[in-house]
Amino acid sequence: MGPTAGSAAAGIVIFQDILHQVQLLYGIGGGGGQRVWFFPIDCGVPPVKDKEGKVRGAGWGHHLFTDVLGEQDKVYLRVERRGDTYISYYKLGDVEE
Repeated sequence: MGPTAGSAAAGIVIFQDILHQVQLLYGIGGGGGQRVWFFPIDCGVPPVKDKEGKVRGAGWGHHLFTDVLGEQDKVYLRVERRGDTYISYYKLGDVEE
């Protein structure tokens, strides 16, 4: 399902492509936008944990509530830095704390 016109006006669009990857578009309008692909959290990559063993990560635990994915899902996003590489993940529904 692609982005909708109403959501594009907000400047951030989340949608799921035909390969079932979640994409986040930002900076929409004016001169186009930037795109970030998010991979499913169940792709075999363990979540980041802090010293106390709690799941942590930039953006993890915060959700974007959107109907762009079709059914008013809570979409949890996380961007993780490993050296010079940034890897992004998503999970639908509740996340571990």
